Amino acid sequence: MKLNISFHLLAVFAPLRGSTTTFFSSGEALARISEFSPPTITATNIDQPIHPDVRFIENPACKFGDVIVPAQISRDFVISCESPDQDIFENNGNHSGIDGVGDASKVEFSVSLNGVDFFGDGLVYEYTKSPVVYSMSPRGSGGSVVVVRGKFFDTVDSDDFGIICQFGELIAKAVIVNDDEVTCVAPHQSEGTVQFQLVSQDLEILVNEFYDQTPLQYTYLPPIEITSLAPSFGTIHGDTMLLIELDWTAEHIHLRCIYGKNLASVANIINGTMITCLTPLVMKPGWISVDIGIEDEENLTILTPISAQYRYVVEPTIKSIYPPRGSMSGGSLVTISGENFHYHDERSVHCRFGNQTSPAVFATDNEVQCRSPAVDEITREVQAVRLVGEPIRDEVQEIRIVGTPIAREIQWVIVESSESREAPQVVRVLLTASTGMEGYFKLTYRGFASEPIGVKAAPEEVENCLASGLFESVGVKRVLDESIYGDYSAFDVSFYSVPGGVDLADMSCDRSAVTSKWSGDIQCIIVEIVPSSTSLVEGSFELTVFDFDGNELPIILSVESTAYSLEQKLRSFIGSDVSVTKSKWPFTSISKSGFIWMVTFPSFHHSSSGIPLADWPLITVDDISLSGTDTALHVVERVKGNWVEGSFSLSIDGIESSPIPFDSSAEDVQAILNEIALVAGNVVVGQSSGLEGITWLCTFPGLGNVGDLVPNSDDLVGDIGIVTVETISQGSDPLEGKFKLSFNGISTHPISLPSSALELTQKISVLPIGDFTISVETALDSNYQHFQVENSFLITFTGFVNDEQPLLSIDASWVSNGATILVERVRSLCCRVALSLNGVDYFSRNNGALIFAYDKKIAAVSIAPQFGSIEGGTGVNLTVIGLSHSTVESDSSTLYCMFGEVEVIGVLADDMTVSCVAPAYGIEATVVVGIKFNGKLSESRASFGFVPEPIIDFISPESLPSIDISTVSIDVHGSNFDSRVPVFCHFQRILPSKDDSMQNRRVANEEPVKAIYLNNSLVQCPVQSWLTLQDFFSLQNQDWAKNATLLEGAILEMSLTTEQDWIHSHTIPYLPSETVISLFPRCAPRSGGTKIRVTGENFAERDSLACRFGSMNAELVRFISSKEIECTTPQFNHFGSGAHVVEVQIANNGADFSSSTGFFEFYDHLIIEDANPLFGEAQTVIGISLDDNAMKTKALEKQPGTPSEPFNFLSSYANPKCVFNHTEIVDAKVTSPTSVSCAAPPCRHPQGGGVLLQLSANSGFDVVDVGFFVYSATQKVPFRLEPNHGRKGGGTRVLAKGISGSFVRDVMPLCRFGSYTSRAVDINRDEGYVACISPPNSVNNFASSVAVDISLSGQVFTNFSVAFRYDEEVFVRSLHPSRGFASGGTDVQVLGGPFANSHELKCRFGTNIVNASFHDTNHISCLSPTLDQVHEVQKVSVFSMAHNPEIQTISAKSEDYVNEIHTCKTYGDGTDDLRDDEFGRGFILVAPGGSTNYPLKRATCWLRHNETAGTMHEALHGLMPDGFEVSRRGPFARESYEWDIILPKSATFGGQTLRVVENGGGRVRLEGTNASVNCTLSQTGTQKINGHFKLTFNQNGFEESTSPIRHNSTNEEIEAALESLEMIHDVIVNSNSLDTNNTGSGAYQWHVTFNSLRNAGNLPLLKTDFASPDAKLSGTGARIEIIETRMGVSMDVLKFTIPWNSDDFSISLNGIEGQVLPRGSPASDLQESMVMDFGLESVLVERYVSKLNQQDEYFILDIAGNSIAKDIEVITARCNEDHSDCFEERRDVTLFSTSDASPFGGHFKIQYAGSITKPISVFATASDIESALEELESIGDILVTVTESNRVDEYKVPVTSGHVGECRNFYIQFVQAISSPPEVMNGHKKPHLSTYYTGDLELLQLSEGQIMGVPTRDTAFSDDYQSSVCEVVKGVDYNHGGPVEFAVSINNGADYSMNNPTFHYHAIPTLDSIHPSLGSITGGTTIRVRGSNLLQGFIRSCIFWDTAKAGMAVMTPILEYISSNEVTCQSPALIDSRNVTVFVV
Repeated sequence: MKLNISFHLLAVFAPLRGSTTTFFSSGEALARISEFSPPTITATNIDQPIHPDVRFIENPACKFGDVIVPAQISRDFVISCESPDQDIFENNGNHSGIDGVGDASKVEFSVSLNGVDFFGDGLVYEYTKSPVVYSMSPRGSGGSVVVVRGKFFDTVDSDDFGIICQFGELIAKAVIVNDDEVTCVAPHQSEGTVQFQLVSQDLEILVNEFYDQTPLQYTYLPPIEITSLAPSFGTIHGDTMLLIELDWTAEHIHLRCIYGKNLASVANIINGTMITCLTPLVMKPGWISVDIGIEDEENLTILTPISAQYRYVVEPTIKSIYPPRGSMSGGSLVTISGENFHYHDERSVHCRFGNQTSPAVFATDNEVQCRSPAVDEITREVQAVRLVGEPIRDEVQEIRIVGTPIAREIQWVIVESSESREAPQVVRVLLTASTGMEGYFKLTYRGFASEPIGVKAAPEEVENCLASGLFESVGVKRVLDESIYGDYSAFDVSFYSVPGGVDLADMSCDRSAVTSKWSGDIQCIIVEIVPSSTSLVEGSFELTVFDFDGNELPIILSVESTAYSLEQKLRSFIGSDVSVTKSKWPFTSISKSGFIWMVTFPSFHHSSSGIPLADWPLITVDDISLSGTDTALHVVERVKGNWVEGSFSLSIDGIESSPIPFDSSAEDVQAILNEIALVAGNVVVGQSSGLEGITWLCTFPGLGNVGDLVPNSDDLVGDIGIVTVETISQGSDPLEGKFKLSFNGISTHPISLPSSALELTQKISVLPIGDFTISVETALDSNYQHFQVENSFLITFTGFVNDEQPLLSIDASWVSNGATILVERVRSLCCRVALSLNGVDYFSRNNGALIFAYDKKIAAVSIAPQFGSIEGGTGVNLTVIGLSHSTVESDSSTLYCMFGEVEVIGVLADDMTVSCVAPAYGIEATVVVGIKFNGKLSESRASFGFVPEPIIDFISPESLPSIDISTVSIDVHGSNFDSRVPVFCHFQRILPSKDDSMQNRRVANEEPVKAIYLNNSLVQCPVQSWLTLQDFFSLQNQDWAKNATLLEGAILEMSLTTEQDWIHSHTIPYLPSETVISLFPRCAPRSGGTKIRVTGENFAERDSLACRFGSMNAELVRFISSKEIECTTPQFNHFGSGAHVVEVQIANNGADFSSSTGFFEFYDHLIIEDANPLFGEAQTVIGISLDDNAMKTKALEKQPGTPSEPFNFLSSYANPKCVFNHTEIVDAKVTSPTSVSCAAPPCRHPQGGGVLLQLSANSGFDVVDVGFFVYSATQKVPFRLEPNHGRKGGGTRVLAKGISGSFVRDVMPLCRFGSYTSRAVDINRDEGYVACISPPNSVNNFASSVAVDISLSGQVFTNFSVAFRYDEEVFVRSLHPSRGFASGGTDVQVLGGPFANSHELKCRFGTNIVNASFHDTNHISCLSPTLDQVHEVQKVSVFSMAHNPEIQTISAKSEDYVNEIHTCKTYGDGTDDLRDDEFGRGFILVAPGGSTNYPLKRATCWLRHNETAGTMHEALHGLMPDGFEVSRRGPFARESYEWDIILPKSATFGGQTLRVVENGGGRVRLEGTNASVNCTLSQTGTQKINGHFKLTFNQNGFEESTSPIRHNSTNEEIEAALESLEMIHDVIVNSNSLDTNNTGSGAYQWHVTFNSLRNAGNLPLLKTDFASPDAKLSGTGARIEIIETRMGVSMDVLKFTIPWNSDDFSISLNGIEGQVLPRGSPASDLQESMVMDFGLESVLVERYVSKLNQQDEYFILDIAGNSIAKDIEVITARCNEDHSDCFEERRDVTLFSTSDASPFGGHFKIQYAGSITKPISVFATASDIESALEELESIGDILVTVTESNRVDEYKVPVTSGHVGECRNFYIQFVQAISSPPEVMNGHKKPHLSTYYTGDLELLQLSEGQIMGVPTRDTAFSDDYQSSVCEVVKGVDYNHGGPVEFAVSINNGADYSMNNPTFHYHAIPTLDSIHPSLGSITGGTTIRVRGSNLLQGFIRSCIFWDTAKAGMAVMTPILEYISSNEVTCQSPALIDSRNVTVFVV
């Protein structure tokens, strides 16, 4: 049985006299038991109990007789414990009864709080097995179930009838539920109370009273009828208040409403017949019965014969209301929307607005409508800012007397028997099952259990399990008995440590965790095999007790003696304060057997002789007749008694207390501390005594640290040590620090703690929260009563507040620890809206309050959409407040929407929406939109932006596949897109019908989606993958997707809209799926550029056509037909190196690639390892092998990664070929994976010669050079060519050597290259050679080689056709390294190509040429030579222009785009400062459009004389356009200020400004002498330029105009607009901004250069139009101006026209006809013909195709003034199909533009190093130039050469437009001279330089002087010039180094690469000194090294070279580069002292 004992404590922290440990008591009063359940007695009640501190309670226990059991203590200090089995007392004979005579049914009962000391005041616990009743249902009606609870009901012997319940004279059968509960049904009988009893079947009374002997009774109550119940339904969440009417008078009885069977709630009686109940929570909806009844203890008794019915429903969900606000007059029709409205009571549906209700009606199943009630005033939103500190925490300090605690002496007398191993008891434990036994079991003995024992455990494991927590010492042996069937586990256990052996009746086996394959057959058997021969201790012994006076008392005790008998004998000898307890020994072990008597001695401070008495002499014991196994008898001093006396003192902050006796009470210490502690309130002190000594806990009320108590324990004597003080709990700190508040991202300045309402008002005023007031909250919520609250401020939002007003945000980073700044909503904006469907339960929105706001005045809140076209027509909905249908209908006034100053008719759509159409505005602007009603303009927070309509240029992709769309968006390109104006994409899929009828076509419309804005020229329409034609066709058979005929006309109609007023439609065709059938070739190099033919189906001729190789798009795609395209492979850098196969896919739209693919292989660049033989005749078989390793290495250098399989000629994708001389392609036979062979084709030239041999892996499309294959000659060649190959661009100087024959005097030989003939450039009769310049291969149809012949006479050519081969242009991509020392020897790696592997390969460093080493066609290397002197060469050019293009400048001008600024100032001219009046009033401002007469309109509140910018902004908010700003200046004299009110750009008040109210109650209230205020318009706002203009060109009476041009067009757009005109050919446009102040005005300027000969000479000025309907500019001062920046000047320009029907033409000059050219020939062909045919090298030709008639027009510029106009004509021809018959026609060449250029002439000056020459003629000779320059002191030896030419390709003057006419170039070479032989230093020659020139020189400067002729302008806004200076060769030398040009030649220096890089030479470093020159051998000395050329990047280390150690050297890095002449490094450590040499490297 479980006992519950409640106890009360009288006091805390006081020592318990005579006790051995700490108890919570005062004096001798113990903790008392106040309730004993089930009790037999009740302790005396104790007033005002004080609970003990739980820290001082340990090991609570209950004691029944001598048996101790553990207990638990609950929070309300009730001790619970289980009573032991009664058999324990019966088995112990007569030793456990209360009277000592063996009555085991009653035992003494006591309680302990520490497991040692027990108390109980003589309580008795009685054991009984007769039924006991604790409780029963005391009342009810007939048929009610009566529940009887108690104990031992199942001990009643009964037959089938069982127990019977008797109600007075009536009986009813009882049901025994269990041992503790019996139920029966009360029989029906009249009202009243009857006797109740339980009887047997023969009516013998079993029990008729409760356990406390009060009689059992049952009261019959009358039945109750329910006449009505309302409401009839409610939500499953319960808490619905039911109003129930009863046909019954409810008085003096506690009724319950009972729901179903077991749910109940308390009924509240309203009157005699009316009650209310709250419904409980249920889990699901449905009907439930409702009854009325009573509840007694745990029983419910129903009193209603007939139940009422109530329905549970799902709680309605409230989502929204509309409108969310309305007028204060009420009447707004409010719609509440939500869900679960379906179950309701029509009569009970109501809306609640705050505390007012309004009847409602259903509009739909999920919408309810009701009218808002009227309100007298508006309840504003209130938020509280609470400055809350730490919880109020008292400071607690602990005073403790530390040392041996004051304690009473405790001695233990122990008698026991112990274990024996001689003859132990042996018990067999047997588990058996039929089969498959697993798991574990436990053995239990007298309440103790062993550890789990596995059924298969080893003996050692069983021993450990039994010894752990059960028996101290056992032995285990496993028994194998074959006579036992089945599966079993048997153990023999020997018990060594249980005297007398174990009692098998107390041992059991728990086999619940044992399993078997067959259930129910597991048995556990325990049998004794060998009985125990050990015995328990018995007999008697003698103990002797001594007192302090030497007296002794001998006492004879037996083992059975009680504690009481010993205690009485000791009290007679020592005194009544001695106590004795007895228990079994040991307390927690069953291994031993014995008893312990615990004797607690009294403690006296002094004996009669004055000697302290505390430590009692030890009791002695003597064995008299003890027997048993290994008996023992001994005494233990458990606690040594001790004492203390004297006093101590305490001090705080130097104030010391009076002496405190050591045994002072808590009250005494408390009184003393209250005298010295300066705290508010009283100090509270508590006292305790424990093992740690005497303790007083002192609690100091209040905040902060009160200071430590300082003890003085000098006057303490005794066993106790010193007094210590420890702070247990620090008092709470005061609130301090700073915090910030923020709203919508704007923060206040830091606010101090503590803070005042005034400071808070000032700081919060910067937040955008509108008007507000602040007050101090006086009454705080009880939640804060335990916290420090510095202040709590209430902020009332008096301005315009939305229903979703967010809380102010807090930043409390600077607040003290533990403090909190809280913002809480104290009151919401009125009114909260709720809905009731049953008239009782009201529901609102779950996630936040649902607010209906009331408004006093009309205001516009928002507008949708917020933007629309400047052309007007946008339908908008304006959200308004304070306006309703009733207001508008009762007034006949017209409702207007005001767009700025423009009004349009408005329509009230509902109580919060006014609809109207935006007017046309003309310009881009943002205006305030409000309402005008009854002549009054509303307030407004809405603004509308007028923006230009978007313009769509194109979309991408322009088509979509019919299936498998991977495109995620369609890009829409255009202009005027605006991130603020959303664009929506609408899609409609259309599949036309076969008969083209509209009704049979198939259409699918999609939901519009919002476009993604990227920038003002690009938005994206998201595309879903299902936007295909799949829905119209079969899902299984998808052949339809490839059927072009079936899909013809299928489109996706895409429409773009911006809200309501702009629509753009675009048709996107669906295309059939592309199919790839084959590829040729099927492989190519990774480098890309190979053209691949792809065959297939459904290819579309579109610009978007794309080809993808793996994940990379082709560089170029060319459409051939619907079944064939050409794709150029991209550079493939993926997957490291090796061959890699990818898929090839086609996308007609460039985005959606087909699922049909081909496969293609990329391979590394082929590197040839060997080719042999490379000479022979036709059909010679050549073997070629690849260097596979080199290919891998090269590939990994370019693209690191895991290599794929290497290239293999055996690949199915490869088709190897050999290519001879670029033209002959022959098959290559694969001989191994990396080698092939091929046969040489026949030679074309009988004299033989070398041809280039190349290898291809892909049918000849891509080749790699193998080498030159040399054919054996079949005919002797009379001459040879050096070199025999050159660049294909021509210009190679070729020597024809070994020519036999006589040179003709005065005749220059001719050279013929193929069909092109030119004069030789040089001859040498002595050496017998002719020098020729090779022409470009383009003159011979781009042939790779041509035959060369020579004519010595200028008439007859040799006929030997010596071969000359054309090379690809060689280029150099990079050098590594690109710099080196002047001494040379740097190994330079050169990348570029294509390079040839021959002895002709050269590198050139400046002018030095060295041999190069070939690595592959893209890689060579060479060693840099020693740097020689390179003389500086500079070129001076003077020239005149032959064609100076006209330049006209177009300027789009406007005024600066500035804000409008209104300035308000306060003034005062007296001696006193300006100030506000006593009420804080200064002045009132009225905004433009307002009234200064009463009533004031558009006026501010009162303003102070020193308003901040923020508060002035707040005051003007709503009066100024959105986005305005305010700045303040001052204070000035007399505390005056100025405020600038800055309107947003484009906003203006049209010249009006703010005004000051001068009259009436709002007049200026400023105080001070002549105080005044005025406002002025200090800056008028402007509009930026916008719109379009057109340009018109008029020439020769023909006028053309461009299409409209945007005001901010790009250069390219201006060029395109002008070049679209017939009369304008080629223009160049440069531009710059005219908005010099960066105001954003948009002013811009374009400079148009008419660059074509078609527009040569002086042109008429362009005209402009910017005021017509389609070309109109807006903006302040917006206009277009055009000026002639430079007049066009030109030499003669000739023109002729080739009719469209002509086939070819030629030029005739002076009767000589030139080359015949086909119609449409480019201008370059005609120019080249004029040079070749007529020697006219100074003409320039341009071709122009007329836009009107498509005729070719040719324009010829005569640069040199050859005057050819009169002698030139053009011959055109029309021929029949085979050209056998042609008709010629001669046409004149007209003079299109006559020369108006000035003649070239004049002079110039040259300046160098501050000196200037005399004037030099432009026609000066070289010697003239030399003489003029050498006269200057700063110039020494120079050489000058002069070139003069009119060739158009030889000017090379930096002119970017137009053409140079006459030009003279003077090349000036500054010669370096050596004054003495070079000096040898460090193994290198170091030449001495002359005093003249070293290295790179400064550039000459030109003073143009009076150069005559036509100047030029590089661009439209640069200076004119007619001269230039450039550096042709940069001077370098050995000592200074410098850059030189690096170039490569593949033909022995005849041609070099173009656009070459620079190689930098650096001078060699030299060392002059080091400092210091000695240091420690341990190293670490920082050494300064001085010298020259110590350049960072070139020297990196110092070397310390120990020559004595066989050249040992140590290298250390450079520490610091101080200059080019000084560095530092650190010396290394050396083993011993020695000299070393220092180098730098």
